[in-house]
Amino acid sequence: MPVGRSVSSKPPDCPVREERLTPREAQDRYQQVGVICYFGRGVETFTEPGQNDSADIFTATPPGPPGPPPRSPDQIARASAALVGDVRNEVCQLGGEIVVRQNFCRMGKQLDGVELGVYATTPSAVSRGPAASDGSPSP
Repeated sequence: MPVGRSVSSKPPDCPVREERLTPREAQDRYQQVGVICYFGRGVETFTEPGQNDSADIFTATPPGPPGPPPRSPDQIARASAALVGDVRNEVCQLGGEIVVRQNFCRMGKQLDGVELGVYATTPSAVSRGPAASDGSPSP
């Protein structure tokens, strides 16, 4: 879904990359041009290793089975490449170049995914304020 000021679409095979930024960092660096709810193979790396909201240390409940081992950098890179490959055409159509994982999203009652912010980095997309004068007299 497009967001903000529209930018020109890019060819379907345009370069796209995922950046591990907070949504605030992405907004500060780039112009957001869209949002995608992604349900593909790269979803599993959204929760960072080591996150645990279990309260086992405060209860007498015996610990459950150990969770999966932390993902290796290679596993994370492969999942990121799968994500980028899956969303490339849509990101290019929105005029973006970067995707940032922002939140969770849901399609219907049983299909959970990851909300991706789509950002543009091109000079025409990122607002830099009024054009600087080069000192030449205007015509």
